[in-house]
Amino acid sequence: RQLVEQYARGADTRDAVLYADVFTDDAILYTNRGEIRGRTDLLKVAPRLARYRATMHLVGNHYVTFDDADHAHGLAYCEASHMRAVEGVDWVYVMRIVYHDVYVREPRGWRISERRLELLWDEDRPLKAG
Repeated sequence: RQLVEQYARGADTRDAVLYADVFTDDAILYTNRGEIRGRTDLLKVAPRLARYRATMHLVGNHYVTFDDADHAHGLAYCEASHMRAVEGVDWVYVMRIVYHDVYVREPRGWRISERRLELLWDEDRPLKAG
């Protein structure tokens, strides 16, 4: 659970090191826009979110199955909101996601070796005031 929450916190605070630290050095992140491989490229992900005024990744329903003492896989549900201005109007893009994770225990602790983002549905709309 700590890994999926740290991932969200790293993304929302744009902390590249905090974000990338949840992954193994050779991890693969499959997104709806392609794949990101290895720590060097994962360090670039969180700062790219600065194009939004704010983001909030809410994670829940985390299910983990242990394959053995050092390997596991799981699912983590996420609602990811991204706020931006469009012609002076605040818009929010919200993604409902299930992350499909593969976990590995390393000397530094549990890490994600593979994460596949499954986009269940999304919406892009003006943010209502009030």
